[in-house]
Amino acid sequence: MDEYTRHAQKGFNEKDKPVTSPGMDTEDPLSYGRHARTFWNLAAMFGKTKSDTSLLDVKDVPKFSGLGLMDRFENGNEEDGYWTKYYWTPVDYFAVSSADYDGHEGRLGAKHGLNKADSNSKLVTSGMIQLDTDRVRTLYFLCRQLRTDKKFIWQGGVQYHYYSNDAVNNLKPPTRGISPEEDHLRQKLAKVRAFHDRLLPGVPLILGENGYDRNQHSWQKTPLLPGYTEAQSQGIMCIRSLLAVFMAGFDGYNQFMMRNATNDDNSPGVYATSGMIGGPASKAIYPAWYYWSAVVKWLGDFVPDKVMAESGQVWIYRLKNRLNPDKEAYVLFCPTTDGSIVKNFSFKLPSANNQTFNEIKLADNNDSGTVQPGKFLGNMITVEVGESPVMIVMD
Repeated sequence: MDEYTRHAQKGFNEKDKPVTSPGMDTEDPLSYGRHARTFWNLAAMFGKTKSDTSLLDVKDVPKFSGLGLMDRFENGNEEDGYWTKYYWTPVDYFAVSSADYDGHEGRLGAKHGLNKADSNSKLVTSGMIQLDTDRVRTLYFLCRQLRTDKKFIWQGGVQYHYYSNDAVNNLKPPTRGISPEEDHLRQKLAKVRAFHDRLLPGVPLILGENGYDRNQHSWQKTPLLPGYTEAQSQGIMCIRSLLAVFMAGFDGYNQFMMRNATNDDNSPGVYATSGMIGGPASKAIYPAWYYWSAVVKWLGDFVPDKVMAESGQVWIYRLKNRLNPDKEAYVLFCPTTDGSIVKNFSFKLPSANNQTFNEIKLADNNDSGTVQPGKFLGNMITVEVGESPVMIVMD
Protein backbone atom coordinates (compact mmCIF):
# COMPACT_ATOMS: atom_id res chain seq x y z
CA MET A 1 0.00 0.00 0.00
CA ASP A 2 1.50 3.37 -1.01
CA GLU A 3 1.70 6.39 1.24
CA TYR A 4 -1.10 8.33 -0.47
CA THR A 5 -3.46 5.36 -0.06
CA ARG A 6 -2.64 5.09 3.63
CA HIS A 7 -3.29 8.81 4.10
CA ALA A 8 -6.57 8.61 2.14
CA GLN A 9 -7.79 5.81 4.41
CA LYS A 10 -7.24 8.16 7.35
CA GLY A 11 -9.42 10.80 5.73
CA PHE A 12 -6.73 12.96 4.16
CA ASN A 13 -6.76 14.33 0.59
CA GLU A 14 -3.84 14.54 -1.84
CA LYS A 15 -4.30 18.32 -1.82
CA ASP A 16 -3.63 18.50 1.90
CA LYS A 17 -0.36 20.14 2.88
CA PRO A 18 2.38 17.54 2.31
CA VAL A 19 3.68 17.22 5.84
CA THR A 20 5.68 14.06 6.45
CA SER A 21 2.99 12.61 8.70
CA PRO A 22 -0.65 13.72 9.08
CA GLY A 23 -1.14 16.05 12.01
CA MET A 24 2.26 17.72 11.91
CA ASP A 25 2.47 21.51 12.25
CA THR A 26 1.96 22.97 8.77
CA GLU A 27 3.79 26.18 9.72
CA ASP A 28 7.00 24.36 10.73
CA PRO A 29 9.57 23.80 7.96
CA LEU A 30 10.75 20.68 9.78
CA SER A 31 7.34 19.09 9.12
CA TYR A 32 8.13 18.81 5.39
CA GLY A 33 11.07 16.43 5.38
CA ARG A 34 9.46 14.02 2.93
CA HIS A 35 8.69 16.82 0.50
CA ALA A 36 12.18 18.32 0.82
CA ARG A 37 13.69 14.89 0.13
CA THR A 38 11.69 14.72 -3.10
CA PHE A 39 13.18 18.02 -4.23
CA TRP A 40 16.68 16.80 -3.37
CA ASN A 41 16.09 13.82 -5.65
CA LEU A 42 14.72 15.99 -8.47
CA ALA A 43 17.72 18.33 -8.39
CA ALA A 44 20.15 15.42 -8.11
CA MET A 45 18.68 13.76 -11.19
CA PHE A 46 17.87 16.72 -13.45
CA GLY A 47 20.27 19.41 -12.17
CA LYS A 48 23.83 20.12 -13.26
CA THR A 49 25.70 18.44 -10.40
CA LYS A 50 26.51 14.73 -10.42
CA SER A 51 25.48 12.79 -7.30
CA ASP A 52 26.13 9.25 -6.17
CA THR A 53 23.20 7.40 -7.76
CA SER A 54 23.15 4.92 -4.88
CA LEU A 55 21.79 7.77 -2.75
CA LEU A 56 18.79 8.37 -5.00
CA ASP A 57 15.35 7.26 -3.82
CA VAL A 58 14.32 5.97 -7.24
CA LYS A 59 12.93 2.50 -7.79
CA ASP A 60 10.82 2.46 -10.95
CA VAL A 61 13.41 3.61 -13.52
CA PRO A 62 17.18 3.25 -13.98
CA LYS A 63 19.03 5.68 -11.73
CA PHE A 64 20.77 8.67 -13.28
CA SER A 65 22.18 11.97 -12.06
CA GLY A 66 23.31 15.38 -13.25
CA LEU A 67 21.46 15.47 -16.56
CA GLY A 68 21.65 19.26 -16.63
CA LEU A 69 18.10 19.62 -17.93
CA MET A 70 16.62 21.78 -15.17
CA ASP A 71 17.85 24.55 -12.92
CA ARG A 72 14.51 26.00 -11.74
CA PHE A 73 11.83 24.17 -9.81
CA GLU A 74 8.31 25.30 -8.91
CA ASN A 75 6.93 23.72 -5.74
CA GLY A 76 3.18 24.13 -6.06
CA ASN A 77 0.35 25.89 -7.83
CA GLU A 78 -2.10 28.55 -6.64
CA GLU A 79 -1.90 27.66 -2.94
CA ASP A 80 -3.42 31.06 -2.26
CA GLY A 81 -6.72 30.07 -3.90
CA TYR A 82 -9.27 31.52 -1.52
CA TRP A 83 -12.12 29.37 -2.87
CA THR A 84 -10.78 26.11 -1.45
CA LYS A 85 -10.39 24.70 2.04
CA TYR A 86 -6.80 23.86 1.10
CA TYR A 87 -5.73 27.51 1.21
CA TRP A 88 -2.13 28.05 2.30
CA THR A 89 -1.24 30.97 4.52
CA PRO A 90 2.04 32.70 3.66
CA VAL A 91 3.57 31.02 6.73
CA ASP A 92 2.51 27.58 5.45
CA TYR A 93 4.03 28.28 2.06
CA PHE A 94 7.23 29.70 3.51
CA ALA A 95 7.60 26.56 5.65
CA VAL A 96 7.38 24.05 2.80
CA SER A 97 9.53 26.25 0.56
CA SER A 98 12.34 26.69 3.08
CA ALA A 99 12.39 22.90 3.44
CA ASP A 100 12.29 22.37 -0.34
CA TYR A 101 15.04 24.91 -0.99
CA ASP A 102 17.79 23.74 1.36
CA GLY A 103 16.20 21.59 4.07
CA HIS A 104 15.53 24.75 6.08
CA GLU A 105 19.19 25.75 6.14
CA GLY A 106 20.27 22.12 6.53
CA ARG A 107 18.28 21.44 9.70
CA LEU A 108 16.45 18.54 8.08
CA GLY A 109 19.75 16.79 7.45
CA ALA A 110 21.42 15.39 4.36
CA LYS A 111 19.46 14.74 1.15
CA HIS A 112 16.86 17.42 1.84
CA GLY A 113 16.28 20.40 -0.43
CA LEU A 114 17.16 21.02 -4.05
CA ASN A 115 20.06 23.38 -3.29
CA LYS A 116 21.79 20.64 -1.28
CA ALA A 117 21.86 18.42 -4.36
CA ASP A 118 22.73 21.11 -6.91
CA SER A 119 23.77 24.63 -5.95
CA ASN A 120 22.76 25.80 -9.45
CA SER A 121 19.11 24.87 -8.82
CA LYS A 122 16.72 27.64 -7.85
CA LEU A 123 13.21 27.67 -6.44
CA VAL A 124 10.36 29.48 -8.25
CA THR A 125 7.26 30.57 -6.37
CA SER A 126 4.07 28.74 -7.17
CA GLY A 127 1.88 30.87 -9.41
CA MET A 128 -0.31 33.16 -7.32
CA ILE A 129 -3.93 33.55 -8.38
CA GLN A 130 -3.72 37.32 -8.71
CA LEU A 131 -1.31 40.26 -8.68
CA ASP A 132 -0.93 39.98 -4.90
CA THR A 133 2.19 41.97 -4.10
CA ASP A 134 1.21 41.98 -0.41
CA ARG A 135 1.69 38.21 -0.31
CA VAL A 136 5.14 38.58 -1.84
CA ARG A 137 6.01 41.27 0.69
CA THR A 138 4.93 38.90 3.46
CA LEU A 139 7.06 36.05 2.10
CA TYR A 140 10.02 38.41 1.96
CA PHE A 141 9.39 39.39 5.59
CA LEU A 142 9.20 35.74 6.69
CA CYS A 143 12.53 34.97 5.03
CA ARG A 144 14.10 37.89 6.86
CA GLN A 145 12.67 36.82 10.20
CA LEU A 146 12.72 33.01 10.14
CA ARG A 147 15.99 32.23 8.34
CA THR A 148 19.38 33.04 9.79
CA ASP A 149 20.75 33.86 6.31
CA LYS A 150 17.72 36.16 5.71
CA LYS A 151 17.77 35.04 2.08
CA PHE A 152 14.73 35.34 -0.18
CA ILE A 153 14.60 31.68 -1.15
CA TRP A 154 12.71 31.98 -4.46
CA GLN A 155 15.67 33.22 -6.49
CA GLY A 156 14.37 31.40 -9.57
CA GLY A 157 11.53 33.86 -9.90
CA VAL A 158 8.31 35.30 -8.49
CA GLN A 159 5.31 34.11 -10.46
CA TYR A 160 1.84 35.57 -10.80
CA HIS A 161 -1.21 34.30 -12.70
CA TYR A 162 -3.56 36.81 -14.30
CA TYR A 163 -6.38 36.74 -16.87
CA SER A 164 -8.04 39.73 -18.51
CA ASN A 165 -11.79 39.49 -17.94
CA ASP A 166 -14.76 41.50 -16.69
CA ALA A 167 -14.63 40.37 -13.05
CA VAL A 168 -15.09 43.40 -10.81
CA ASN A 169 -13.53 41.69 -7.80
CA ASN A 170 -12.69 38.22 -6.49
CA LEU A 171 -16.16 37.78 -5.02
CA LYS A 172 -17.98 38.09 -8.35
CA PRO A 173 -17.02 35.60 -11.08
CA PRO A 174 -16.30 36.90 -14.59
CA THR A 175 -18.62 36.39 -17.54
CA ARG A 176 -16.27 37.06 -20.46
CA GLY A 177 -12.69 37.78 -21.41
CA ILE A 178 -11.78 41.33 -22.34
CA SER A 179 -8.89 42.68 -24.39
CA PRO A 180 -5.61 43.47 -22.61
CA GLU A 181 -6.07 47.11 -23.60
CA GLU A 182 -9.57 47.37 -22.11
CA ASP A 183 -8.14 45.73 -18.99
CA HIS A 184 -5.18 48.16 -18.85
CA LEU A 185 -2.99 45.08 -18.57
CA ARG A 186 0.34 46.74 -19.31
CA GLN A 187 -0.27 49.47 -16.74
CA LYS A 188 -1.29 46.95 -14.06
CA LEU A 189 1.79 44.85 -14.66
CA ALA A 190 4.07 47.88 -14.79
CA LYS A 191 3.01 48.67 -11.20
CA VAL A 192 3.95 45.12 -10.20
CA ARG A 193 7.31 45.56 -11.95
CA ALA A 194 7.98 48.79 -10.04
CA PHE A 195 7.15 47.09 -6.73
CA HIS A 196 9.33 44.12 -7.63
CA ASP A 197 12.33 46.30 -8.51
CA ARG A 198 12.14 48.00 -5.14
CA LEU A 199 11.90 44.79 -3.11
CA LEU A 200 13.60 42.07 -5.17
CA PRO A 201 15.97 43.52 -7.77
CA GLY A 202 17.60 40.80 -9.85
CA VAL A 203 14.96 38.15 -9.16
CA PRO A 204 13.06 37.17 -12.35
CA LEU A 205 9.45 38.34 -12.62
CA ILE A 206 7.10 35.93 -14.38
CA LEU A 207 3.49 35.95 -15.56
CA GLY A 208 2.92 32.21 -15.32
CA GLU A 209 -0.65 31.99 -16.65
CA ASN A 210 -2.57 34.17 -19.08
CA GLY A 211 -4.83 33.45 -22.02
CA TYR A 212 -8.28 33.01 -23.52
CA ASP A 213 -10.67 30.22 -24.51
CA ARG A 214 -11.92 30.04 -28.07
CA ASN A 215 -15.29 28.56 -27.14
CA GLN A 216 -17.82 31.34 -26.54
CA HIS A 217 -19.55 29.44 -23.72
CA SER A 218 -16.55 29.82 -21.40
CA TRP A 219 -16.41 32.74 -18.98
CA GLN A 220 -12.84 33.32 -20.18
CA LYS A 221 -13.95 33.47 -23.82
CA THR A 222 -11.92 35.57 -26.21
CA PRO A 223 -13.42 38.81 -27.51
CA LEU A 224 -14.61 38.16 -31.07
CA LEU A 225 -13.00 40.52 -33.56
CA PRO A 226 -15.11 41.43 -36.63
CA GLY A 227 -13.82 39.63 -39.69
CA TYR A 228 -12.00 36.99 -37.67
CA THR A 229 -12.97 33.52 -36.43
CA GLU A 230 -12.99 32.51 -32.76
CA ALA A 231 -9.60 30.84 -33.20
CA GLN A 232 -8.06 33.82 -35.01
CA SER A 233 -9.46 36.21 -32.39
CA GLN A 234 -7.96 34.10 -29.62
CA GLY A 235 -4.55 34.15 -31.29
CA ILE A 236 -4.61 37.93 -31.77
CA MET A 237 -5.65 38.53 -28.15
CA CYS A 238 -2.82 36.26 -26.97
CA ILE A 239 -0.22 38.18 -28.98
CA ARG A 240 -1.52 41.54 -27.78
CA SER A 241 -1.38 40.23 -24.21
CA LEU A 242 2.18 39.02 -24.76
CA LEU A 243 3.16 42.49 -25.95
CA ALA A 244 1.56 44.12 -22.90
CA VAL A 245 3.40 41.78 -20.53
CA PHE A 246 6.85 42.36 -21.95
CA MET A 247 6.35 46.08 -22.47
CA ALA A 248 5.51 46.19 -18.75
CA GLY A 249 8.98 44.80 -18.06
CA PHE A 250 8.20 41.20 -17.09
CA ASP A 251 11.00 38.69 -17.65
CA GLY A 252 8.93 35.61 -18.47
CA TYR A 253 5.50 34.75 -19.82
CA ASN A 254 3.50 31.53 -20.18
CA GLN A 255 0.34 31.31 -22.23
CA PHE A 256 -2.18 28.97 -20.65
CA MET A 257 -1.84 26.66 -22.36
CA MET A 258 0.20 24.81 -24.97
CA ARG A 259 -2.54 22.28 -25.79
CA ASN A 260 -6.22 21.91 -25.00
CA ALA A 261 -7.19 20.24 -21.76
CA THR A 262 -9.49 17.77 -23.56
CA ASN A 263 -9.73 16.07 -26.94
CA ASP A 264 -13.01 17.90 -27.59
CA ASP A 265 -11.92 20.96 -29.56
CA ASN A 266 -15.33 22.53 -28.88
CA SER A 267 -15.59 21.88 -25.15
CA PRO A 268 -17.41 24.73 -23.36
CA GLY A 269 -15.49 24.36 -20.10
CA VAL A 270 -13.29 27.15 -18.79
CA TYR A 271 -9.68 26.75 -20.02
CA ALA A 272 -10.74 23.68 -22.04
CA THR A 273 -10.10 25.45 -25.36
CA SER A 274 -7.28 27.80 -24.40
CA GLY A 275 -4.59 25.71 -26.11
CA MET A 276 -2.56 26.58 -29.18
CA ILE A 277 -3.00 23.00 -30.37
CA GLY A 278 -5.66 20.34 -29.78
CA GLY A 279 -5.81 17.87 -26.91
CA PRO A 280 -3.73 14.67 -26.58
CA ALA A 281 -5.68 12.79 -29.28
CA SER A 282 -6.40 15.79 -31.51
CA LYS A 283 -4.35 16.92 -34.48
CA ALA A 284 -5.75 20.46 -34.48
CA ILE A 285 -3.27 23.33 -34.80
CA TYR A 286 -4.84 26.71 -34.13
CA PRO A 287 -3.84 30.14 -35.48
CA ALA A 288 -2.35 31.04 -32.08
CA TRP A 289 0.42 28.51 -32.72
CA TYR A 290 1.39 30.17 -36.00
CA TYR A 291 1.07 33.68 -34.58
CA TRP A 292 3.31 32.82 -31.63
CA SER A 293 5.85 31.18 -33.94
CA ALA A 294 6.04 34.24 -36.18
CA VAL A 295 6.51 36.62 -33.24
CA VAL A 296 9.25 34.44 -31.73
CA LYS A 297 10.99 34.11 -35.10
CA TRP A 298 11.08 37.83 -35.80
CA LEU A 299 11.24 39.33 -32.29
CA GLY A 300 12.85 36.56 -30.26
CA ASP A 301 16.16 38.46 -30.02
CA PHE A 302 14.49 41.78 -29.24
CA VAL A 303 13.78 43.37 -25.88
CA PRO A 304 11.24 46.10 -25.03
CA ASP A 305 12.59 49.62 -25.40
CA LYS A 306 9.84 52.25 -25.42
CA VAL A 307 6.09 52.75 -25.54
CA MET A 308 5.89 55.07 -28.54
CA ALA A 309 2.12 55.55 -28.51
CA GLU A 310 -0.75 54.30 -26.35
CA SER A 311 -3.46 56.69 -27.42
CA GLY A 312 -5.46 57.28 -30.56
CA GLN A 313 -6.28 54.73 -33.23
CA VAL A 314 -2.86 53.10 -33.45
CA TRP A 315 -0.60 51.98 -30.60
CA ILE A 316 3.13 51.59 -31.23
CA TYR A 317 5.78 49.72 -29.24
CA ARG A 318 9.52 49.90 -29.97
CA LEU A 319 11.94 47.06 -29.34
CA LYS A 320 15.70 46.80 -29.74
CA ASN A 321 17.82 43.80 -30.65
CA ARG A 322 19.63 42.59 -27.54
CA LEU A 323 22.60 41.45 -29.64
CA ASN A 324 22.69 44.58 -31.80
CA PRO A 325 21.03 47.56 -30.04
CA ASP A 326 21.21 49.62 -33.23
CA LYS A 327 18.66 47.31 -34.82
CA GLU A 328 15.08 48.28 -34.04
CA ALA A 329 11.64 46.77 -34.45
CA TYR A 330 8.19 48.27 -34.08
CA VAL A 331 4.83 46.67 -33.40
CA LEU A 332 1.68 48.54 -34.46
CA PHE A 333 -1.97 47.64 -33.89
CA CYS A 334 -5.40 49.10 -33.24
CA PRO A 335 -6.22 48.51 -29.53
CA THR A 336 -9.91 47.91 -30.22
CA THR A 337 -12.27 44.96 -30.68
CA ASP A 338 -14.74 46.60 -33.08
CA GLY A 339 -13.03 45.87 -36.39
CA SER A 340 -11.04 49.10 -36.64
CA ILE A 341 -8.66 49.51 -39.60
CA VAL A 342 -6.43 52.46 -40.45
CA LYS A 343 -5.62 51.99 -44.13
CA ASN A 344 -2.92 54.60 -44.63
CA PHE A 345 -1.20 55.12 -41.33
CA SER A 346 1.91 57.27 -41.76
CA PHE A 347 4.74 56.45 -39.42
CA LYS A 348 7.74 58.77 -39.03
CA LEU A 349 11.13 57.75 -37.66
CA PRO A 350 13.92 60.36 -37.52
CA SER A 351 16.63 57.69 -37.68
CA ALA A 352 15.15 55.68 -40.55
CA ASN A 353 16.15 57.76 -43.57
CA ASN A 354 15.88 55.47 -46.64
CA GLN A 355 16.41 52.32 -44.58
CA THR A 356 14.91 49.01 -45.66
CA PHE A 357 12.65 46.92 -43.46
CA ASN A 358 10.41 43.87 -43.37
CA GLU A 359 6.70 44.27 -42.71
CA ILE A 360 5.34 41.10 -41.11
CA LYS A 361 1.68 40.27 -40.58
CA LEU A 362 0.33 37.31 -38.62
CA ALA A 363 -1.06 34.56 -40.82
CA ASP A 364 -2.82 31.22 -40.39
CA ASN A 365 -0.80 28.15 -41.37
CA ASN A 366 2.39 30.19 -41.72
CA ASP A 367 4.83 30.12 -38.82
CA SER A 368 6.82 33.01 -40.31
CA GLY A 369 3.88 35.26 -41.04
CA THR A 370 3.48 37.02 -44.36
CA VAL A 371 6.56 39.12 -45.13
CA GLN A 372 6.64 42.21 -47.32
CA PRO A 373 10.04 43.90 -47.84
CA GLY A 374 9.89 47.68 -47.94
CA LYS A 375 11.90 50.88 -47.84
CA PHE A 376 11.32 54.12 -45.99
CA LEU A 377 10.63 57.09 -48.22
CA GLY A 378 12.89 59.55 -46.52
CA ASN A 379 12.00 58.74 -42.93
CA MET A 380 8.32 57.91 -43.51
CA ILE A 381 6.47 54.63 -43.91
CA THR A 382 2.79 54.16 -44.74
CA VAL A 383 1.19 50.93 -43.60
CA GLU A 384 -2.28 49.49 -43.08
CA VAL A 385 -2.91 48.80 -39.39
CA GLY A 386 -5.75 46.74 -37.92
CA GLU A 387 -6.47 44.86 -34.73
CA SER A 388 -3.96 42.14 -35.58
CA PRO A 389 -0.44 43.40 -34.73
CA VAL A 390 1.94 44.33 -37.56
CA MET A 391 5.70 43.99 -37.03
CA ILE A 392 8.16 46.36 -38.69
CA VAL A 393 11.69 44.96 -38.41
CA MET A 394 14.52 47.23 -39.57
CA ASP A 395 17.36 45.74 -41.59
